[in-house]
Amino acid sequence: MEFKERVKQAADIVEVIGEVVRLKPAGGARFKGLCPFHQEKTPSFNVDRDKQFFHCFGCGKGGDVFKFVMEIEAVGFYDALKSLADRYAIPIPKRQEFGDRESQERDAVQAMQDIALAFYRQALFERPGADALAYLKKRAVTDDSIETFALGYAPPGGKLIERLRRDHPPALIAQSGLAVERDDGSLYERFRNRLMFPIHGERGNAIAFGGRALSAGDEPKYLNSSDSRLYTKKRVLYNLHRAKETIRKAQDTILVEGYMDAIGLWQAGVKNAVAPCGTALSDSHVAMLRRHSENVVLLLDADEAGKAAVDRIGPLIDELMRVRVLQLPDGLDPDEFILNEGREAFAKRLERATPYFEWLCDRALEKYPRDVDGRRQAYRDTIRPALLRVKDRMTREAHAASIAAYVGVEARALVEDLKREPTASPSRASAASLPANEALLLNALLDNPAEAREALLRLGELSTWRQWRSSAAIEAMVAMAAAGAELSYGAVEARLDEGTRRLLAAAVFADKSDTPVAPEQLRACVSALENADEGAKAAGIRARIRALEKEGRLAEALELERQLPRRSRPASGERSGPPRGPSHEAER
Repeated sequence: MEFKERVKQAADIVEVIGEVVRLKPAGGARFKGLCPFHQEKTPSFNVDRDKQFFHCFGCGKGGDVFKFVMEIEAVGFYDALKSLADRYAIPIPKRQEFGDRESQERDAVQAMQDIALAFYRQALFERPGADALAYLKKRAVTDDSIETFALGYAPPGGKLIERLRRDHPPALIAQSGLAVERDDGSLYERFRNRLMFPIHGERGNAIAFGGRALSAGDEPKYLNSSDSRLYTKKRVLYNLHRAKETIRKAQDTILVEGYMDAIGLWQAGVKNAVAPCGTALSDSHVAMLRRHSENVVLLLDADEAGKAAVDRIGPLIDELMRVRVLQLPDGLDPDEFILNEGREAFAKRLERATPYFEWLCDRALEKYPRDVDGRRQAYRDTIRPALLRVKDRMTREAHAASIAAYVGVEARALVEDLKREPTASPSRASAASLPANEALLLNALLDNPAEAREALLRLGELSTWRQWRSSAAIEAMVAMAAAGAELSYGAVEARLDEGTRRLLAAAVFADKSDTPVAPEQLRACVSALENADEGAKAAGIRARIRALEKEGRLAEALELERQLPRRSRPASGERSGPPRGPSHEAER
């Protein structure tokens, strides 16, 4: 068995996708969830365990387990193959085909992150790391947390680059995000005299680092790795690989600003906190959050910068998620608050977190007079622009109804005001459904691969199905049967154009039955098509016979009549055409 097939058989697509998407049973071997590749409110992302395939009816993406890993991790095929092989402990053969340049470079960058991780961790407990360790102790970070989060220290000097040079050329080291290239081509370390926070991908591998300055005046305060083959800031959330299981159980995500916030909460037993890696929240971040929970609490700094951040990112998240805001008093960070007030006090505040638009209204009304004119101005300047950023019309109008009391106007007036603005809903391609007989045949063929070859060889002799909308899919299957190829959903899908792929997915994933189509139904489908084909041929022959008889070409009509299928021929004594006159008898 080929290496690729061994990996594919070992990898359970529901298990792999289930680590990224909250899948719910949808009957039989099927599961549904919110698509990780585009924003949606109603699940249109389908996974079939039997067929080992996924398809989204919203954005049209689909494929096997390799395709999913390629899409979600933004890697090529060989990286996806090796990732799955490693996950399922399948030894990778040492062959050139698994050593393409892009894959080799990605492996090298990963190896350098692993080397840096070990280097920084060791340096924390050596003499130069004393200040970093003292800072952690000052922030009450425990030894267990230092170990769990693999915290470290980047010393000044070039010792890390010296270590990396043993195994990697300078050009690759420059791509790792750990070093910066000077104008003359030489390298220097990006992180020097900084407390180091490893940043992990969702699979738990270290892909980048964040470094906190330890010396006064050393700017920026936090510095992150540059983007690399492994790491893109806008596609990564700090601590998500640890927090995602708790997030799913709690059905709540706490979004904090920094690494120390997430660590402090984790240490206090609050294990569902994540943070963006030194960048503004992006659409990719929102999609990542929504894969695991529909609820998010924004726990940001209480200073004006923190409030401005909530203003900026709240509506973006609230397009598709239920958002609340938690502000801590006296400008305290979450870990500081818990250290001072205790975990129970934090839990109570978390319970009372304010729905985003209520919080926004309170803030807006603080800036304006409390009279009618002031309230209306607060609505126009602050609340209305935020509402208009909510793309879903129904969600927008629901918020407007609850906001009306704050503004001091009738809910109907607010809703009518918002209706005058266009709704910027994203376009979605829908997969058109097939007629029931076409969907049944496609499912019967795919559910019965052992009997499908004989059925397809019989179908290849027929013409009725060639007028169907799904004819290209059936034609591909007929060709596969003739070539002796193994029939599977993935193999068929790979031979189709985009439009036909959607039709096939519509037939397979939209099927509501929980059980496969029985072999008897497949045989009945083929027999029915053979009968329909025979009937169509007979009807054509009869029409030709009638035309010949009208022209008086009776001998040709009789010969053509013999070509009728036996069951379609006239009974003894019957004629297919009108009664013959004397002249006809004379010709006979």
